[in-house]
Amino acid sequence: GTYPKGQDGGDGAPGGKGGKGVKGSDGPILEIWTKEILGPGLKIDLRGQEGGDGGKGGKGQYGGDGQMGSTAVTGTGETWLGVPNLTCVQGPGLGGDGGRGGNAGCGGDGGDGGNGGVVKLFYTAGVDTTKLTNLLQKGAGGLAGPPGNPGKGGKSGPAGVNTPPCLPAQLAQDGPDGNDCPKEQERVGVSLDGEDGVDGYFVYQQVEDIPKLPGLWF
Repeated sequence: GTYPKGQDGGDGAPGGKGGKGVKGSDGPILEIWTKEILGPGLKIDLRGQEGGDGGKGGKGQYGGDGQMGSTAVTGTGETWLGVPNLTCVQGPGLGGDGGRGGNAGCGGDGGDGGNGGVVKLFYTAGVDTTKLTNLLQKGAGGLAGPPGNPGKGGKSGPAGVNTPPCLPAQLAQDGPDGNDCPKEQERVGVSLDGEDGVDGYFVYQQVEDIPKLPGLWF
């Protein structure tokens, strides 16, 4: 490195934010036309799917290592008596400081939950609608992903090679580790859980008769 101090290591790049969780599927719309419900009952499960969890945040990069310091330079001089002696022209250079580790990437946002489905029941007189059980609850939002790990700080560069009568150089500083993903809500990049879906609903309507549609009913 150049005198008096070697070049510092570069800072590590921060880890990227994790991917957002997949959205849960919505429950479908089911339409039933019936004159009778047989057996003990019928359970219809059209619940919305839970949202997927967010992905893990990326790891921060390592900080770069500092550069080695320059080598000491000696020369020849004379004492006041005219006796040749070894002198220090330039002391050894200080090594470069280590670079800062990259910050940890925050976890991805959770996926939103799916909406509950819809049941439309059209029935004739005498049908026991209490035999129909509907599961139309909303899907819960996915959880936010876990944060990544912060990057380690870079190592300090070694001091330059010393040659007496020069004095040894001081040691440089290692780079600090990166920071964790911030937890404060005001900060950008904080991971959030997914939103819950919306509950589905059902509609029951009594009709005079089942319509006969050509090609569907015989």
